[in-house]
Order: sequence, then C-alpha cells, then structure tokens
Amino acid sequence: MAFIRVKNVAGKRYGYLVQNSWKKRIRSPRQRVSKYLGRIVSFPHTDEIKMTPNEMNKHDTITFLVRETLRLCGFEQKGELLSLSEILFDPGSLRFVNERGKEQSLVMEINEGFLCTYTINRLLQFQSLPDEDEREKGS
Repeated sequence: MAFIRVKNVAGKRYGYLVQNSWKKRIRSPRQRVSKYLGRIVSFPHTDEIKMTPNEMNKHDTITFLVRETLRLCGFEQKGELLSLSEILFDPGSLRFVNERGKEQSLVMEINEGFLCTYTINRLLQFQSLPDEDEREKGS
C-alpha cells in the first residue's frame, strides 16, 4: 500500500510516494520512498462538487471532477489551460505544466487529500473486479 508523505525541507513542503514492506528478518515494517511527486501547494477547504449521475465515461468523469475542484480553488480558464498565479493545469492531458507546456511536479493539498499527476493517473487506471457489486466499486 502506498501513501503520500509530506517532508519539510528548508521551510518548504514536498510530497513523496512512500511504500511499506514487511521485513521478516528484523520483524518490522520498512518504508521506502518510491517517487518524488513535487512541491506541495495548500488550498483552503472547498465545497463539495455537485454531480448528477449521467453517461460520462471514466476519463470524462475524472476530467470533470478535477476541473471543478480546481475552479473551486480559484483556478480560471486561460486559453486551453486552467491557471492560478504560476500554477498551470492542462485539462487535456490531466497534468500540471509550466509556461512552456512541459510537465511540472506539483502536489495540491485540498481538503483532506492530495491531487497530483500520480493520483490522477491511478484513478484513470482503476479497474474494478468483474464480480464486484456496482455500489462497491468506488469504495
């Protein structure tokens, strides 16, 4: 199971993907940083997104939810990108980018969770088991 760890370095916060593994020899869990996710930008608590059930596919649903979450945080549409000061998000590729369109490592701390390119990709790759009840797929 992986989780995001926040580290303070020189007064700035950065996000890392950390995985636990059990070491039998020493009888304790060990944690291993497996990926740097980027600097953390915090936002105040936002309202819930109202969404009615419809026939959107998974990719369109995730794009809609990410776009609406960013708008609630104060992002505005600037051309094809969503922008808030120096932070740019490309809804087409579902990635944070810099001014030149190159992917930027960034983690947004929103409400009680984190939003970054890694978490968006994990949502897009999510597959439910074929025998799972429809109500249990999202839990």
